[in-house]
Amino acid sequence: MAEKQRFSFHKTLEQSREFLQNLPAYARIWWKQTRIWLSEPENRKKLFRWGVMASAAGVVAMFLLTVLVYFGAFGRLPSYASLKEIQNYTASQIISEDNKILGKYYIQNRVNASIEEISPDVMNALVATEDARFFEHRGIDMRAWMRVLVKSVLLMDESSGGGSTLSQQLAKNLFPRKRYWVLSTLINKMKETFTARRLERTYTKEELLNLYLNTVPFGEDIYGIKVASQRFFWGFASETKNRTSCCIGWNAQSEYLL
Repeated sequence: MAEKQRFSFHKTLEQSREFLQNLPAYARIWWKQTRIWLSEPENRKKLFRWGVMASAAGVVAMFLLTVLVYFGAFGRLPSYASLKEIQNYTASQIISEDNKILGKYYIQNRVNASIEEISPDVMNALVATEDARFFEHRGIDMRAWMRVLVKSVLLMDESSGGGSTLSQQLAKNLFPRKRYWVLSTLINKMKETFTARRLERTYTKEELLNLYLNTVPFGEDIYGIKVASQRFFWGFASETKNRTSCCIGWNAQSEYLL
């Protein structure tokens, strides 16, 4: 039995090698036959009609999927009321009489920082590295999407960066992604886009940056700018300046290079 299985495996392997070796010849034959088929005017018209029909079907399917996502077929989108009441998990700190931290209890190691506690240098570094048009758009950056389509998809340039805005990344932080079979990425992106638009209508730009910096993970079970400043730079967010700000902004950005 084992001998038969071994023989079958080697036979399959040899057939695969033979197919790969002959693949260029098969491709040339297919291309020659395709050119002959396309030389007929009627066939070119058929191909054009098929292309138009496929494109129309794709547009309709995308529209229907967008409607289904918006109306909660894949899980309800957060309401404006729930977005106004966002609360992150924060660590409970044990503080001594002389105001020193003795320990923490937490689900996520986070201590929220107010807008006043965060240095403008940190916010500027984050916007510069992650979403340069943050103060210009309303949650969706169409120029970034076009860049991703042309450079990342068509030209296969992996260094071109992503198309998600800070608001979309914040939506991803607040509402973790779920699996939807082969459409997981597309559906999750749509949900994050709708949520980002609602976040933009609920908060000011400065409040969004504050909320983002309090939710973003920095690795090592560290969440938020305040704990990250204490862990990596032995300081507080309000004292974080210049080069340190760039490092923290890059750390926040690196969480989304996947």
